[in-house]
Amino acid sequence: MTIQELGAIGELLGAVGVLVTLIYLTVQIKQNTRSLDEGHNLAKAQAYQARSDTAIEIFKLRDSAVLSKLGGTGNLTSIDLEKVDDLTDEERDRLYVLLSCLMVAVDNVLYQRSLGLMDQLEENYDTVRSIYPLWEKLGVNLRPAVKTVVDELGLDEKS
Repeated sequence: MTIQELGAIGELLGAVGVLVTLIYLTVQIKQNTRSLDEGHNLAKAQAYQARSDTAIEIFKLRDSAVLSKLGGTGNLTSIDLEKVDDLTDEERDRLYVLLSCLMVAVDNVLYQRSLGLMDQLEENYDTVRSIYPLWEKLGVNLRPAVKTVVDELGLDEKS
């Protein structure tokens, strides 16, 4: 066998090696993509679970004597804003904590939405729209994402 024949065999083996490598890389990329998709779905599931846990805790807080005193029956939108002034300092503090928890929950959902982990957004706008007067009345410090929604909805201008 001459050097040229050995070179041709070497080139052929090299070409086969490149082809096998490309096939291997294609399979690896598909498996990696599938793995990433599964990770994304797991992250979504965890986000929804965390959101559910938060909602349960907030519903527990909603069932309070403070809300009953304000005319709310588990629904913060039915609260008489004028009655907030009649609360004791302790009751105002409890209401402030509840409203702060709601604001953090909305902020969390907005953040998850920005990551592509949540689909619903209008529901959160409705929450902000209905709770904002209470946040404003008690001076709850809004997080930046929530403040952005307040600005988008023009709620600050109505005050």
